[in-house]
Amino acid sequence: PTPVTFKAEDTVRVLPNGVFAPWNARALLVRADAFWGLLTPATVTGRVADIWRSYLTSRLMFESGQRLAFTSALVTQVRRAHDNRKDFADESVLYSRVDDVVRLLCEFAPRPGTGMDQVAVEMYKYLARNRVLSKLDVDLAVAWRKDLASIHYTWPQRKGTFTPFTPPPIDTSALSAVLPGSKMQDGGGGRSKRSRTAVCVTGPIGLLNKELGDVGFPKETECDMEPSKGKTMAQWLRKNLYAGLEDFDVFAVLSTTDTDKAGDVSVCSDLKPKQKSNKLVCAVQKTEPG
Repeated sequence: PTPVTFKAEDTVRVLPNGVFAPWNARALLVRADAFWGLLTPATVTGRVADIWRSYLTSRLMFESGQRLAFTSALVTQVRRAHDNRKDFADESVLYSRVDDVVRLLCEFAPRPGTGMDQVAVEMYKYLARNRVLSKLDVDLAVAWRKDLASIHYTWPQRKGTFTPFTPPPIDTSALSAVLPGSKMQDGGGGRSKRSRTAVCVTGPIGLLNKELGDVGFPKETECDMEPSKGKTMAQWLRKNLYAGLEDFDVFAVLSTTDTDKAGDVSVCSDLKPKQKSNKLVCAVQKTEPG
């Protein structure tokens, strides 16, 4: 649930070589010797481009021995009214391909003896062959290399401390470890061999049993709730969303300011699918008021 804040202030966390962690273009500080890493893919949406850049730049930093650091918040972001569903559609490729991208980057083995500028272009070509990027992105990488050369920019030395490898498959049974201290509720049932849909529900627990007419959706929303007045949010989800799905699981991460209700997964019972083959996973976390 948002807003998300860091408890620690004036804290810096430096990632070890070989560890990926995505970062975007906001509140980003780049040293001059890492300026080369600002090239951004142009053939994906804006919500994807800077995240893909973070993975690509990080992989190249494994070769140069440079490090990525995260700090406690330096700015406060005030979001304008926008359509979350459009945001999701624009960035959906992040969720569908990120595992492939990380695997490809881990397996990427640049030719020995080549400089960092050559490795960068080589990586872009490699990702284009694997349909993560396109030929236009490769052309941009070549042009970026030429532009940097024209201003006599010096790339860092390649140290070659990273050994390419194939990462093991992700173990989804470890989901409960993502939310330490929370109780996870399994709605029962077996697994389907067909592809499944994940329904993700977040927000304060009070919204689930609140009538839609009292929720107060912003005027900008495109979702027509008028015919469903008198129903609760949980009821609306079951009738209008679940009904159009076959193989799906519901993941609810809810928040509460009430210490006694934190960890009480019974509040998610109205979200439980009727079919036993579809699961409900619920976590209720304590948040500070305001």
